[in-house]
Amino acid sequence: MTGDDPFERLGCPRRFRVADEEIRALQRSALARAHPDRAGDAMQRANDLRESALISAAARVLRNPIERAAILLRQAGIDPAPPAPPALLMQSLEWQEAIESARAEGEAPLAAARAPVEARRDEVLAELAEAIDGEFVAREGGAETGAEPPTRGEPSAGHAHAAREEPVRGGGLPARGESSAGHAHAARDSGKVPGHQGLGGAASVRRTAIADGPRAALLLTELRQLSRLLEAPRGGEFDR
Repeated sequence: MTGDDPFERLGCPRRFRVADEEIRALQRSALARAHPDRAGDAMQRANDLRESALISAAARVLRNPIERAAILLRQAGIDPAPPAPPALLMQSLEWQEAIESARAEGEAPLAAARAPVEARRDEVLAELAEAIDGEFVAREGGAETGAEPPTRGEPSAGHAHAAREEPVRGGGLPARGESSAGHAHAARDSGKVPGHQGLGGAASVRRTAIADGPRAALLLTELRQLSRLLEAPRGGEFDR
């Protein structure tokens, strides 16, 4: 067990698309195994208490999509925090000014100013999931989808997502599948996560390590900016 790997600690599939309830269920299962009341002596109880705290911390990390994505990128050898493109900084500042101006005008104007930021955040989350996981994530033998994974680069049956026609709004990110200058990380081979039992009891999860690492890293940078805008009571500081 590597103490700094929340995926391993919970036995969680190493992918971005993990439902919050699945993480909570894995947390409950892990906590039940490490419950201090089951320990026979004081030292074992102390160890179980420590393990319980680490399990809860791992679950908190994985329920945060920004942290979950950053861990997956780092584990693939990809910088999870590349500099924000100038176009993204400009758009973020425009949205920040609009939110600040609307804040003094009441709830309705503030909600209207936040709406495009919230909509873009939802788009980025969906695009980030595809950039990290690709369009296919299945258990060994196709147990979750009923089919074997397609060859990389081929579309998966039943996952015909239409490609977006426009680039990421305001972010200056490359079109899906293109690498950004200075972030040309080579695509990793497919791998298996050893020892994952998960909720369905499958022995392992087959996945592409990172479907599009450079794009995923830039989308994660954009997601951080959007989250700061929506969370900061007085606007956020942006990476320069």
